Amino acid sequence: MKTLTSFILLALWTTVFLPSAATAQDTQDKTIKVRFRVFGWDDAPSDLHYALRSKDTQIQVIQDSRSVFYDYTGPAVIAFYRLKTDSKGKIVREIACQANLEKAGSWPLILLARNRDNPTKYDTRMLRDDLSSFPAGSYAFSNFSTTPLIGSLGGQIFNLPPAGEQLIEPKTSEDVITLFAVLVKMENDRKVPVYTNNWAIRPARRTRVFVKASDESPSGLVSIRVVESTVFPTTKEDGITQAE
Repeated sequence: MKTLTSFILLALWTTVFLPSAATAQDTQDKTIKVRFRVFGWDDAPSDLHYALRSKDTQIQVIQDSRSVFYDYTGPAVIAFYRLKTDSKGKIVREIACQANLEKAGSWPLILLARNRDNPTKYDTRMLRDDLSSFPAGSYAFSNFSTTPLIGSLGGQIFNLPPAGEQLIEPKTSEDVITLFAVLVKMENDRKVPVYTNNWAIRPARRTRVFVKASDESPSGLVSIRVVESTVFPTTKEDGITQAE
């Protein structure tokens, strides 16, 4: 299933892949501390690990959903790998993908998508998923297609170009219980709807809206993936707010 066609096609994808060798070395020299989650875009591999304090730590990837939180302290570029046995019987790490977390906030969300040219590898994209960048009650739109779109949410109009992202924090009141959402594309000087919905307002919920190239449709058509999460106080001693 080729659900991430636009990830491969867009030249703007270079902004989320690893930087050039010189820049990558600079990034590797930096140590960061984050709590990340992974999101299986079109697959849910069960054999990926990362290094936590030099120990191999397995991650659980869930397709179309966020994973649990994973702690990470180390270089800004994190590697995910499989454990393999070489010809000498030694356990070695086989890199499946890497992700640059330097500018992904304190709660990076790492999208994993199968690489079309190598089924053992994955492409990655990082999204800032912390509550400062993506608070409760907000809607985050990401356009992973090559089609420029215009959106409207609760009367707020916004542009969503290819590889673009837009955070909307709608103005609500006690009298407003739903938000009407519309995404349109321009075709022969006409606005053609590609998505419409009426969303119930839930202040503790935050919603990601992914636009992707449609798998079985001609160029220019898109499909929509909506992922919701709820923000709530944890029972941990630190008392911080988390999201699931």
